[in-house]
Amino acid sequence: MKNPPIIKWVSCMIIDAIEAKKSEISFTIQSPPRFMMDGKEIVPDSETTKRMINRLKIMSKLTPMIYSELTHGEIKLRAKDKDYDICSSFLDSKDNQECILKIKR
Repeated sequence: MKNPPIIKWVSCMIIDAIEAKKSEISFTIQSPPRFMMDGKEIVPDSETTKRMINRLKIMSKLTPMIYSELTHGEIKLRAKDKDYDICSSFLDSKDNQECILKIKR
């Protein structure tokens, strides 16, 4: 079974950030939504951003459909024969969702 595109996209994005020696990735859903990677802005549509945040919640072993003010998790990822721990924080409000990933080196 093939992985849905969002799963591949999120995994590739994290691996690209690790390879580029980035320390933080953040997402927020606003009008317009924005995706920040160490200060560089990329603008996906809001539905893609929501799906990315839900995927990251699953990778952090959190329930994607439960919205609370602030939740924390951890993603364990192996890239280029090295293990990485990524701290994840999710802030949900009535009109916005935000995700911050901090890559531990």
